[in-house]
Amino acid sequence: MKKLLYLIPVILIIFSFKVEAKSYNNVGFGYFYSQLDRYGEWVEFDYGVVAFRPHIRSHNWAPYTMGRWIWTDDGWYWDSYEAFGGITYHYGRWFNDEYYGWIWIPDYDWAPAWVEWRYDNDYIGWAPLSPYAEYSISYGIRYSHPYQSPYSHWHFVDMRHFCDDHVYNRFVVGETVKYRVYNNTRTRNEYDTRNGRIINRGFDVQTIRQRGVSVRERTIERVSDVSQLRNNGSDNTKIRALVVDRNRISQGDSKQRDFTKSTRTSMELKNVQIGRDELRVKENTRNTTTETRTDTERKPVVKEQNRNNNNNRGNIETTPPVKRNDVKGNTRQNVKETERDRIIKENERTINNNRSVNTTTPVKEDRKQIQTRVNNSQNNNNRSSNTDNKRDVKVERRTETRTNVIEKRNNSGNTTQIKRETTVEKTREQNTVRKTDEKREDVKRDNQSRGNERSR
Repeated sequence: MKKLLYLIPVILIIFSFKVEAKSYNNVGFGYFYSQLDRYGEWVEFDYGVVAFRPHIRSHNWAPYTMGRWIWTDDGWYWDSYEAFGGITYHYGRWFNDEYYGWIWIPDYDWAPAWVEWRYDNDYIGWAPLSPYAEYSISYGIRYSHPYQSPYSHWHFVDMRHFCDDHVYNRFVVGETVKYRVYNNTRTRNEYDTRNGRIINRGFDVQTIRQRGVSVRERTIERVSDVSQLRNNGSDNTKIRALVVDRNRISQGDSKQRDFTKSTRTSMELKNVQIGRDELRVKENTRNTTTETRTDTERKPVVKEQNRNNNNNRGNIETTPPVKRNDVKGNTRQNVKETERDRIIKENERTINNNRSVNTTTPVKEDRKQIQTRVNNSQNNNNRSSNTDNKRDVKVERRTETRTNVIEKRNNSGNTTQIKRETTVEKTREQNTVRKTDEKREDVKRDNQSRGNERSR
C-alpha cells in the first residue's frame, strides 16, 4: 500500500506533463504540423520554441542545396526539389544544432528565400539565415543575438553557373578553397517590402547578365495548396509558390501529436524572436487580466485615501482634535509655570524690603569698595612699573653681555691674526738663513776642488 501511495503522485505528474504537451501542439503552426509530419519529426524546446527535423541522415546535407535560383518580380526565389521545400525555404529559419543537426524553426512571414549573400567579381555565395535574424519593415534584417554564419555553412558557385538547374553540382569543393573565397567576398543583404510582400533582391541581376548569362524574370503565382506545386517550373514565364494565410497556419487540423520535448540545444532560446506571435498574444492577455484584477483590488484603497484627503481638507480650517494625553501634559506644564511665577514674585518682594530698611549701609559699603578698588589699581600699576623696570634691566644686561662677547671675539680674532703674521715672518727669516748657509758651503766645496786640481 505504501508503494502505491508513492506511485500515485508520480503518475499524476507524468499525466499532467503529457496533457500540457498535447494541448500546446495544436496552437501556433497547425498547418505546418500537418503538412510536414510525414517528412520529419517535431521537437519542442523551452520558451515555446518548436523545430522541425527532416528525415535525412546524410552528413553532407544542408538546406538550400537541392534546387535552383530563379529571378522573379519578388527577387531571387529558391525553387526546391525536396518535398518539404515549398514551406521550409519560404517560411522560418534554419539552424545547425550541435545535438540535432539542421533543424527548421517556423515563422508566419513568407519570402522568396531567407538567406544572406556574399559575392565578389567571380563567385556568389549564400547561407541560410539564423533564427536570430528578424525582419522588420523599417529596419530590414536585424539580429536579436550576435551571430555570424561560419564559412562551412556557405555555398559558393561561379557566377556563370548560378542559375543552373542542378546548382549543387557546381559548388566550390574543398575547405581551403571555400575559406579563401569566403575571405575575398563581401556581404550584401537587401530585403524590402512592396505591396505588402517581402522582396529578396540579394544582388544586382546585371552583374550576372554582364557575364553573358541570359536571366529571365518570372512572375510568382501564389497558390494555397501544396499539391499545386507539382510539375512546377515547366512554364518559363511564371513560377508557383505556396503562400498561406496567417490564420490558416495557426489553425491546422485537430489531430493530437506528441512532440519530443528536449532541453538539449545549442540555440540561445531566449533570443529567438521569430514565430512567437501567438505566445505574445497569450502573454499580453494574461498580463491584461492580472492588471484588471490588481486594479479592482486597489479601488477600495483609493476610496479610503480620498476619504482621508477630504477629512484633512475639513480639518485645515478648524483646529485638530487633541488627545487626552496631550491635555494632561498641558495642565501639568501650566501648574509648574504658576508656581515659578509665585516664587519669583516673593523673592522680589523680600529684596525690596531689605533695601528700604538698610538704606545707609549699602552706601558705606559702596565707598569702601571704591577705595579698595583704587588701592588695588595703584598696586597693580606699581607692580606693572616694577615689572617693566626689571624687564629693562634684564634687556640692558643682555645687551652688555652680547657686546662683551662680540669684543672678546674680535680681540681673539686680532690676536690670532697677529700670531699668524709673526709666524710667517719667522719662517721667512729662517728660509733666508738656510739659503745663505747652503751657498757658502757650495763655494767652499768649489774652492777645495780647484785647489786639489792645482796641486796635482
